[in-house]
Amino acid sequence: MKIKELYKYGIRELHDSIEESSLKIRMLLCYILDINKENLITYEDEEIDEGSERIFKSYVNDLKKGKPIQYITHHQEFMGLSFYVDENVLIPQPDTEILVEEALKEIKLLERKNNIEKTFRILDLCTGSGAIAISLAKYLESDVDLKNQVKFEVYATDISEKALEIAKKNAEYHRSINYIHSIKYV
Repeated sequence: MKIKELYKYGIRELHDSIEESSLKIRMLLCYILDINKENLITYEDEEIDEGSERIFKSYVNDLKKGKPIQYITHHQEFMGLSFYVDENVLIPQPDTEILVEEALKEIKLLERKNNIEKTFRILDLCTGSGAIAISLAKYLESDVDLKNQVKFEVYATDISEKALEIAKKNAEYHRSINYIHSIKYV
């Protein structure tokens, strides 16, 4: 089966809006074929091997059952950074980026107001994928105004060891942070 035929198959199978189905199917094809969206169009007449076709159809079935595309592709963008996600963590949402942006503004404001110790300790409770903590650390580190004036320590904590492993994996690609495994007291 050709790429364009698989694309049409996926659109027919999904019952989302055409625009949403189109986006999901393109993301799925790019993921399975390990190509970017430009090459998806360029090579739309290329034949796909049976194994890739089976995997694609299986993933389309997962989408039909409501599995988020991010859990299939293991990818979600947050604050311009790429994060690994799976079923052990919540998918970072674009509206949560406002939290990171506001925290960065608040830290800058505090830095300007205070001439005392310039060490900020930031704690991200229930960190999940680590998107918030890692993004804060990354953008604080790259902020030219704060870089030489402020020290900061970012801590991420979660009760789930699996979630902390995912956060650590994400930190390897972006910015190292400190981790604390929370313990549930009964």
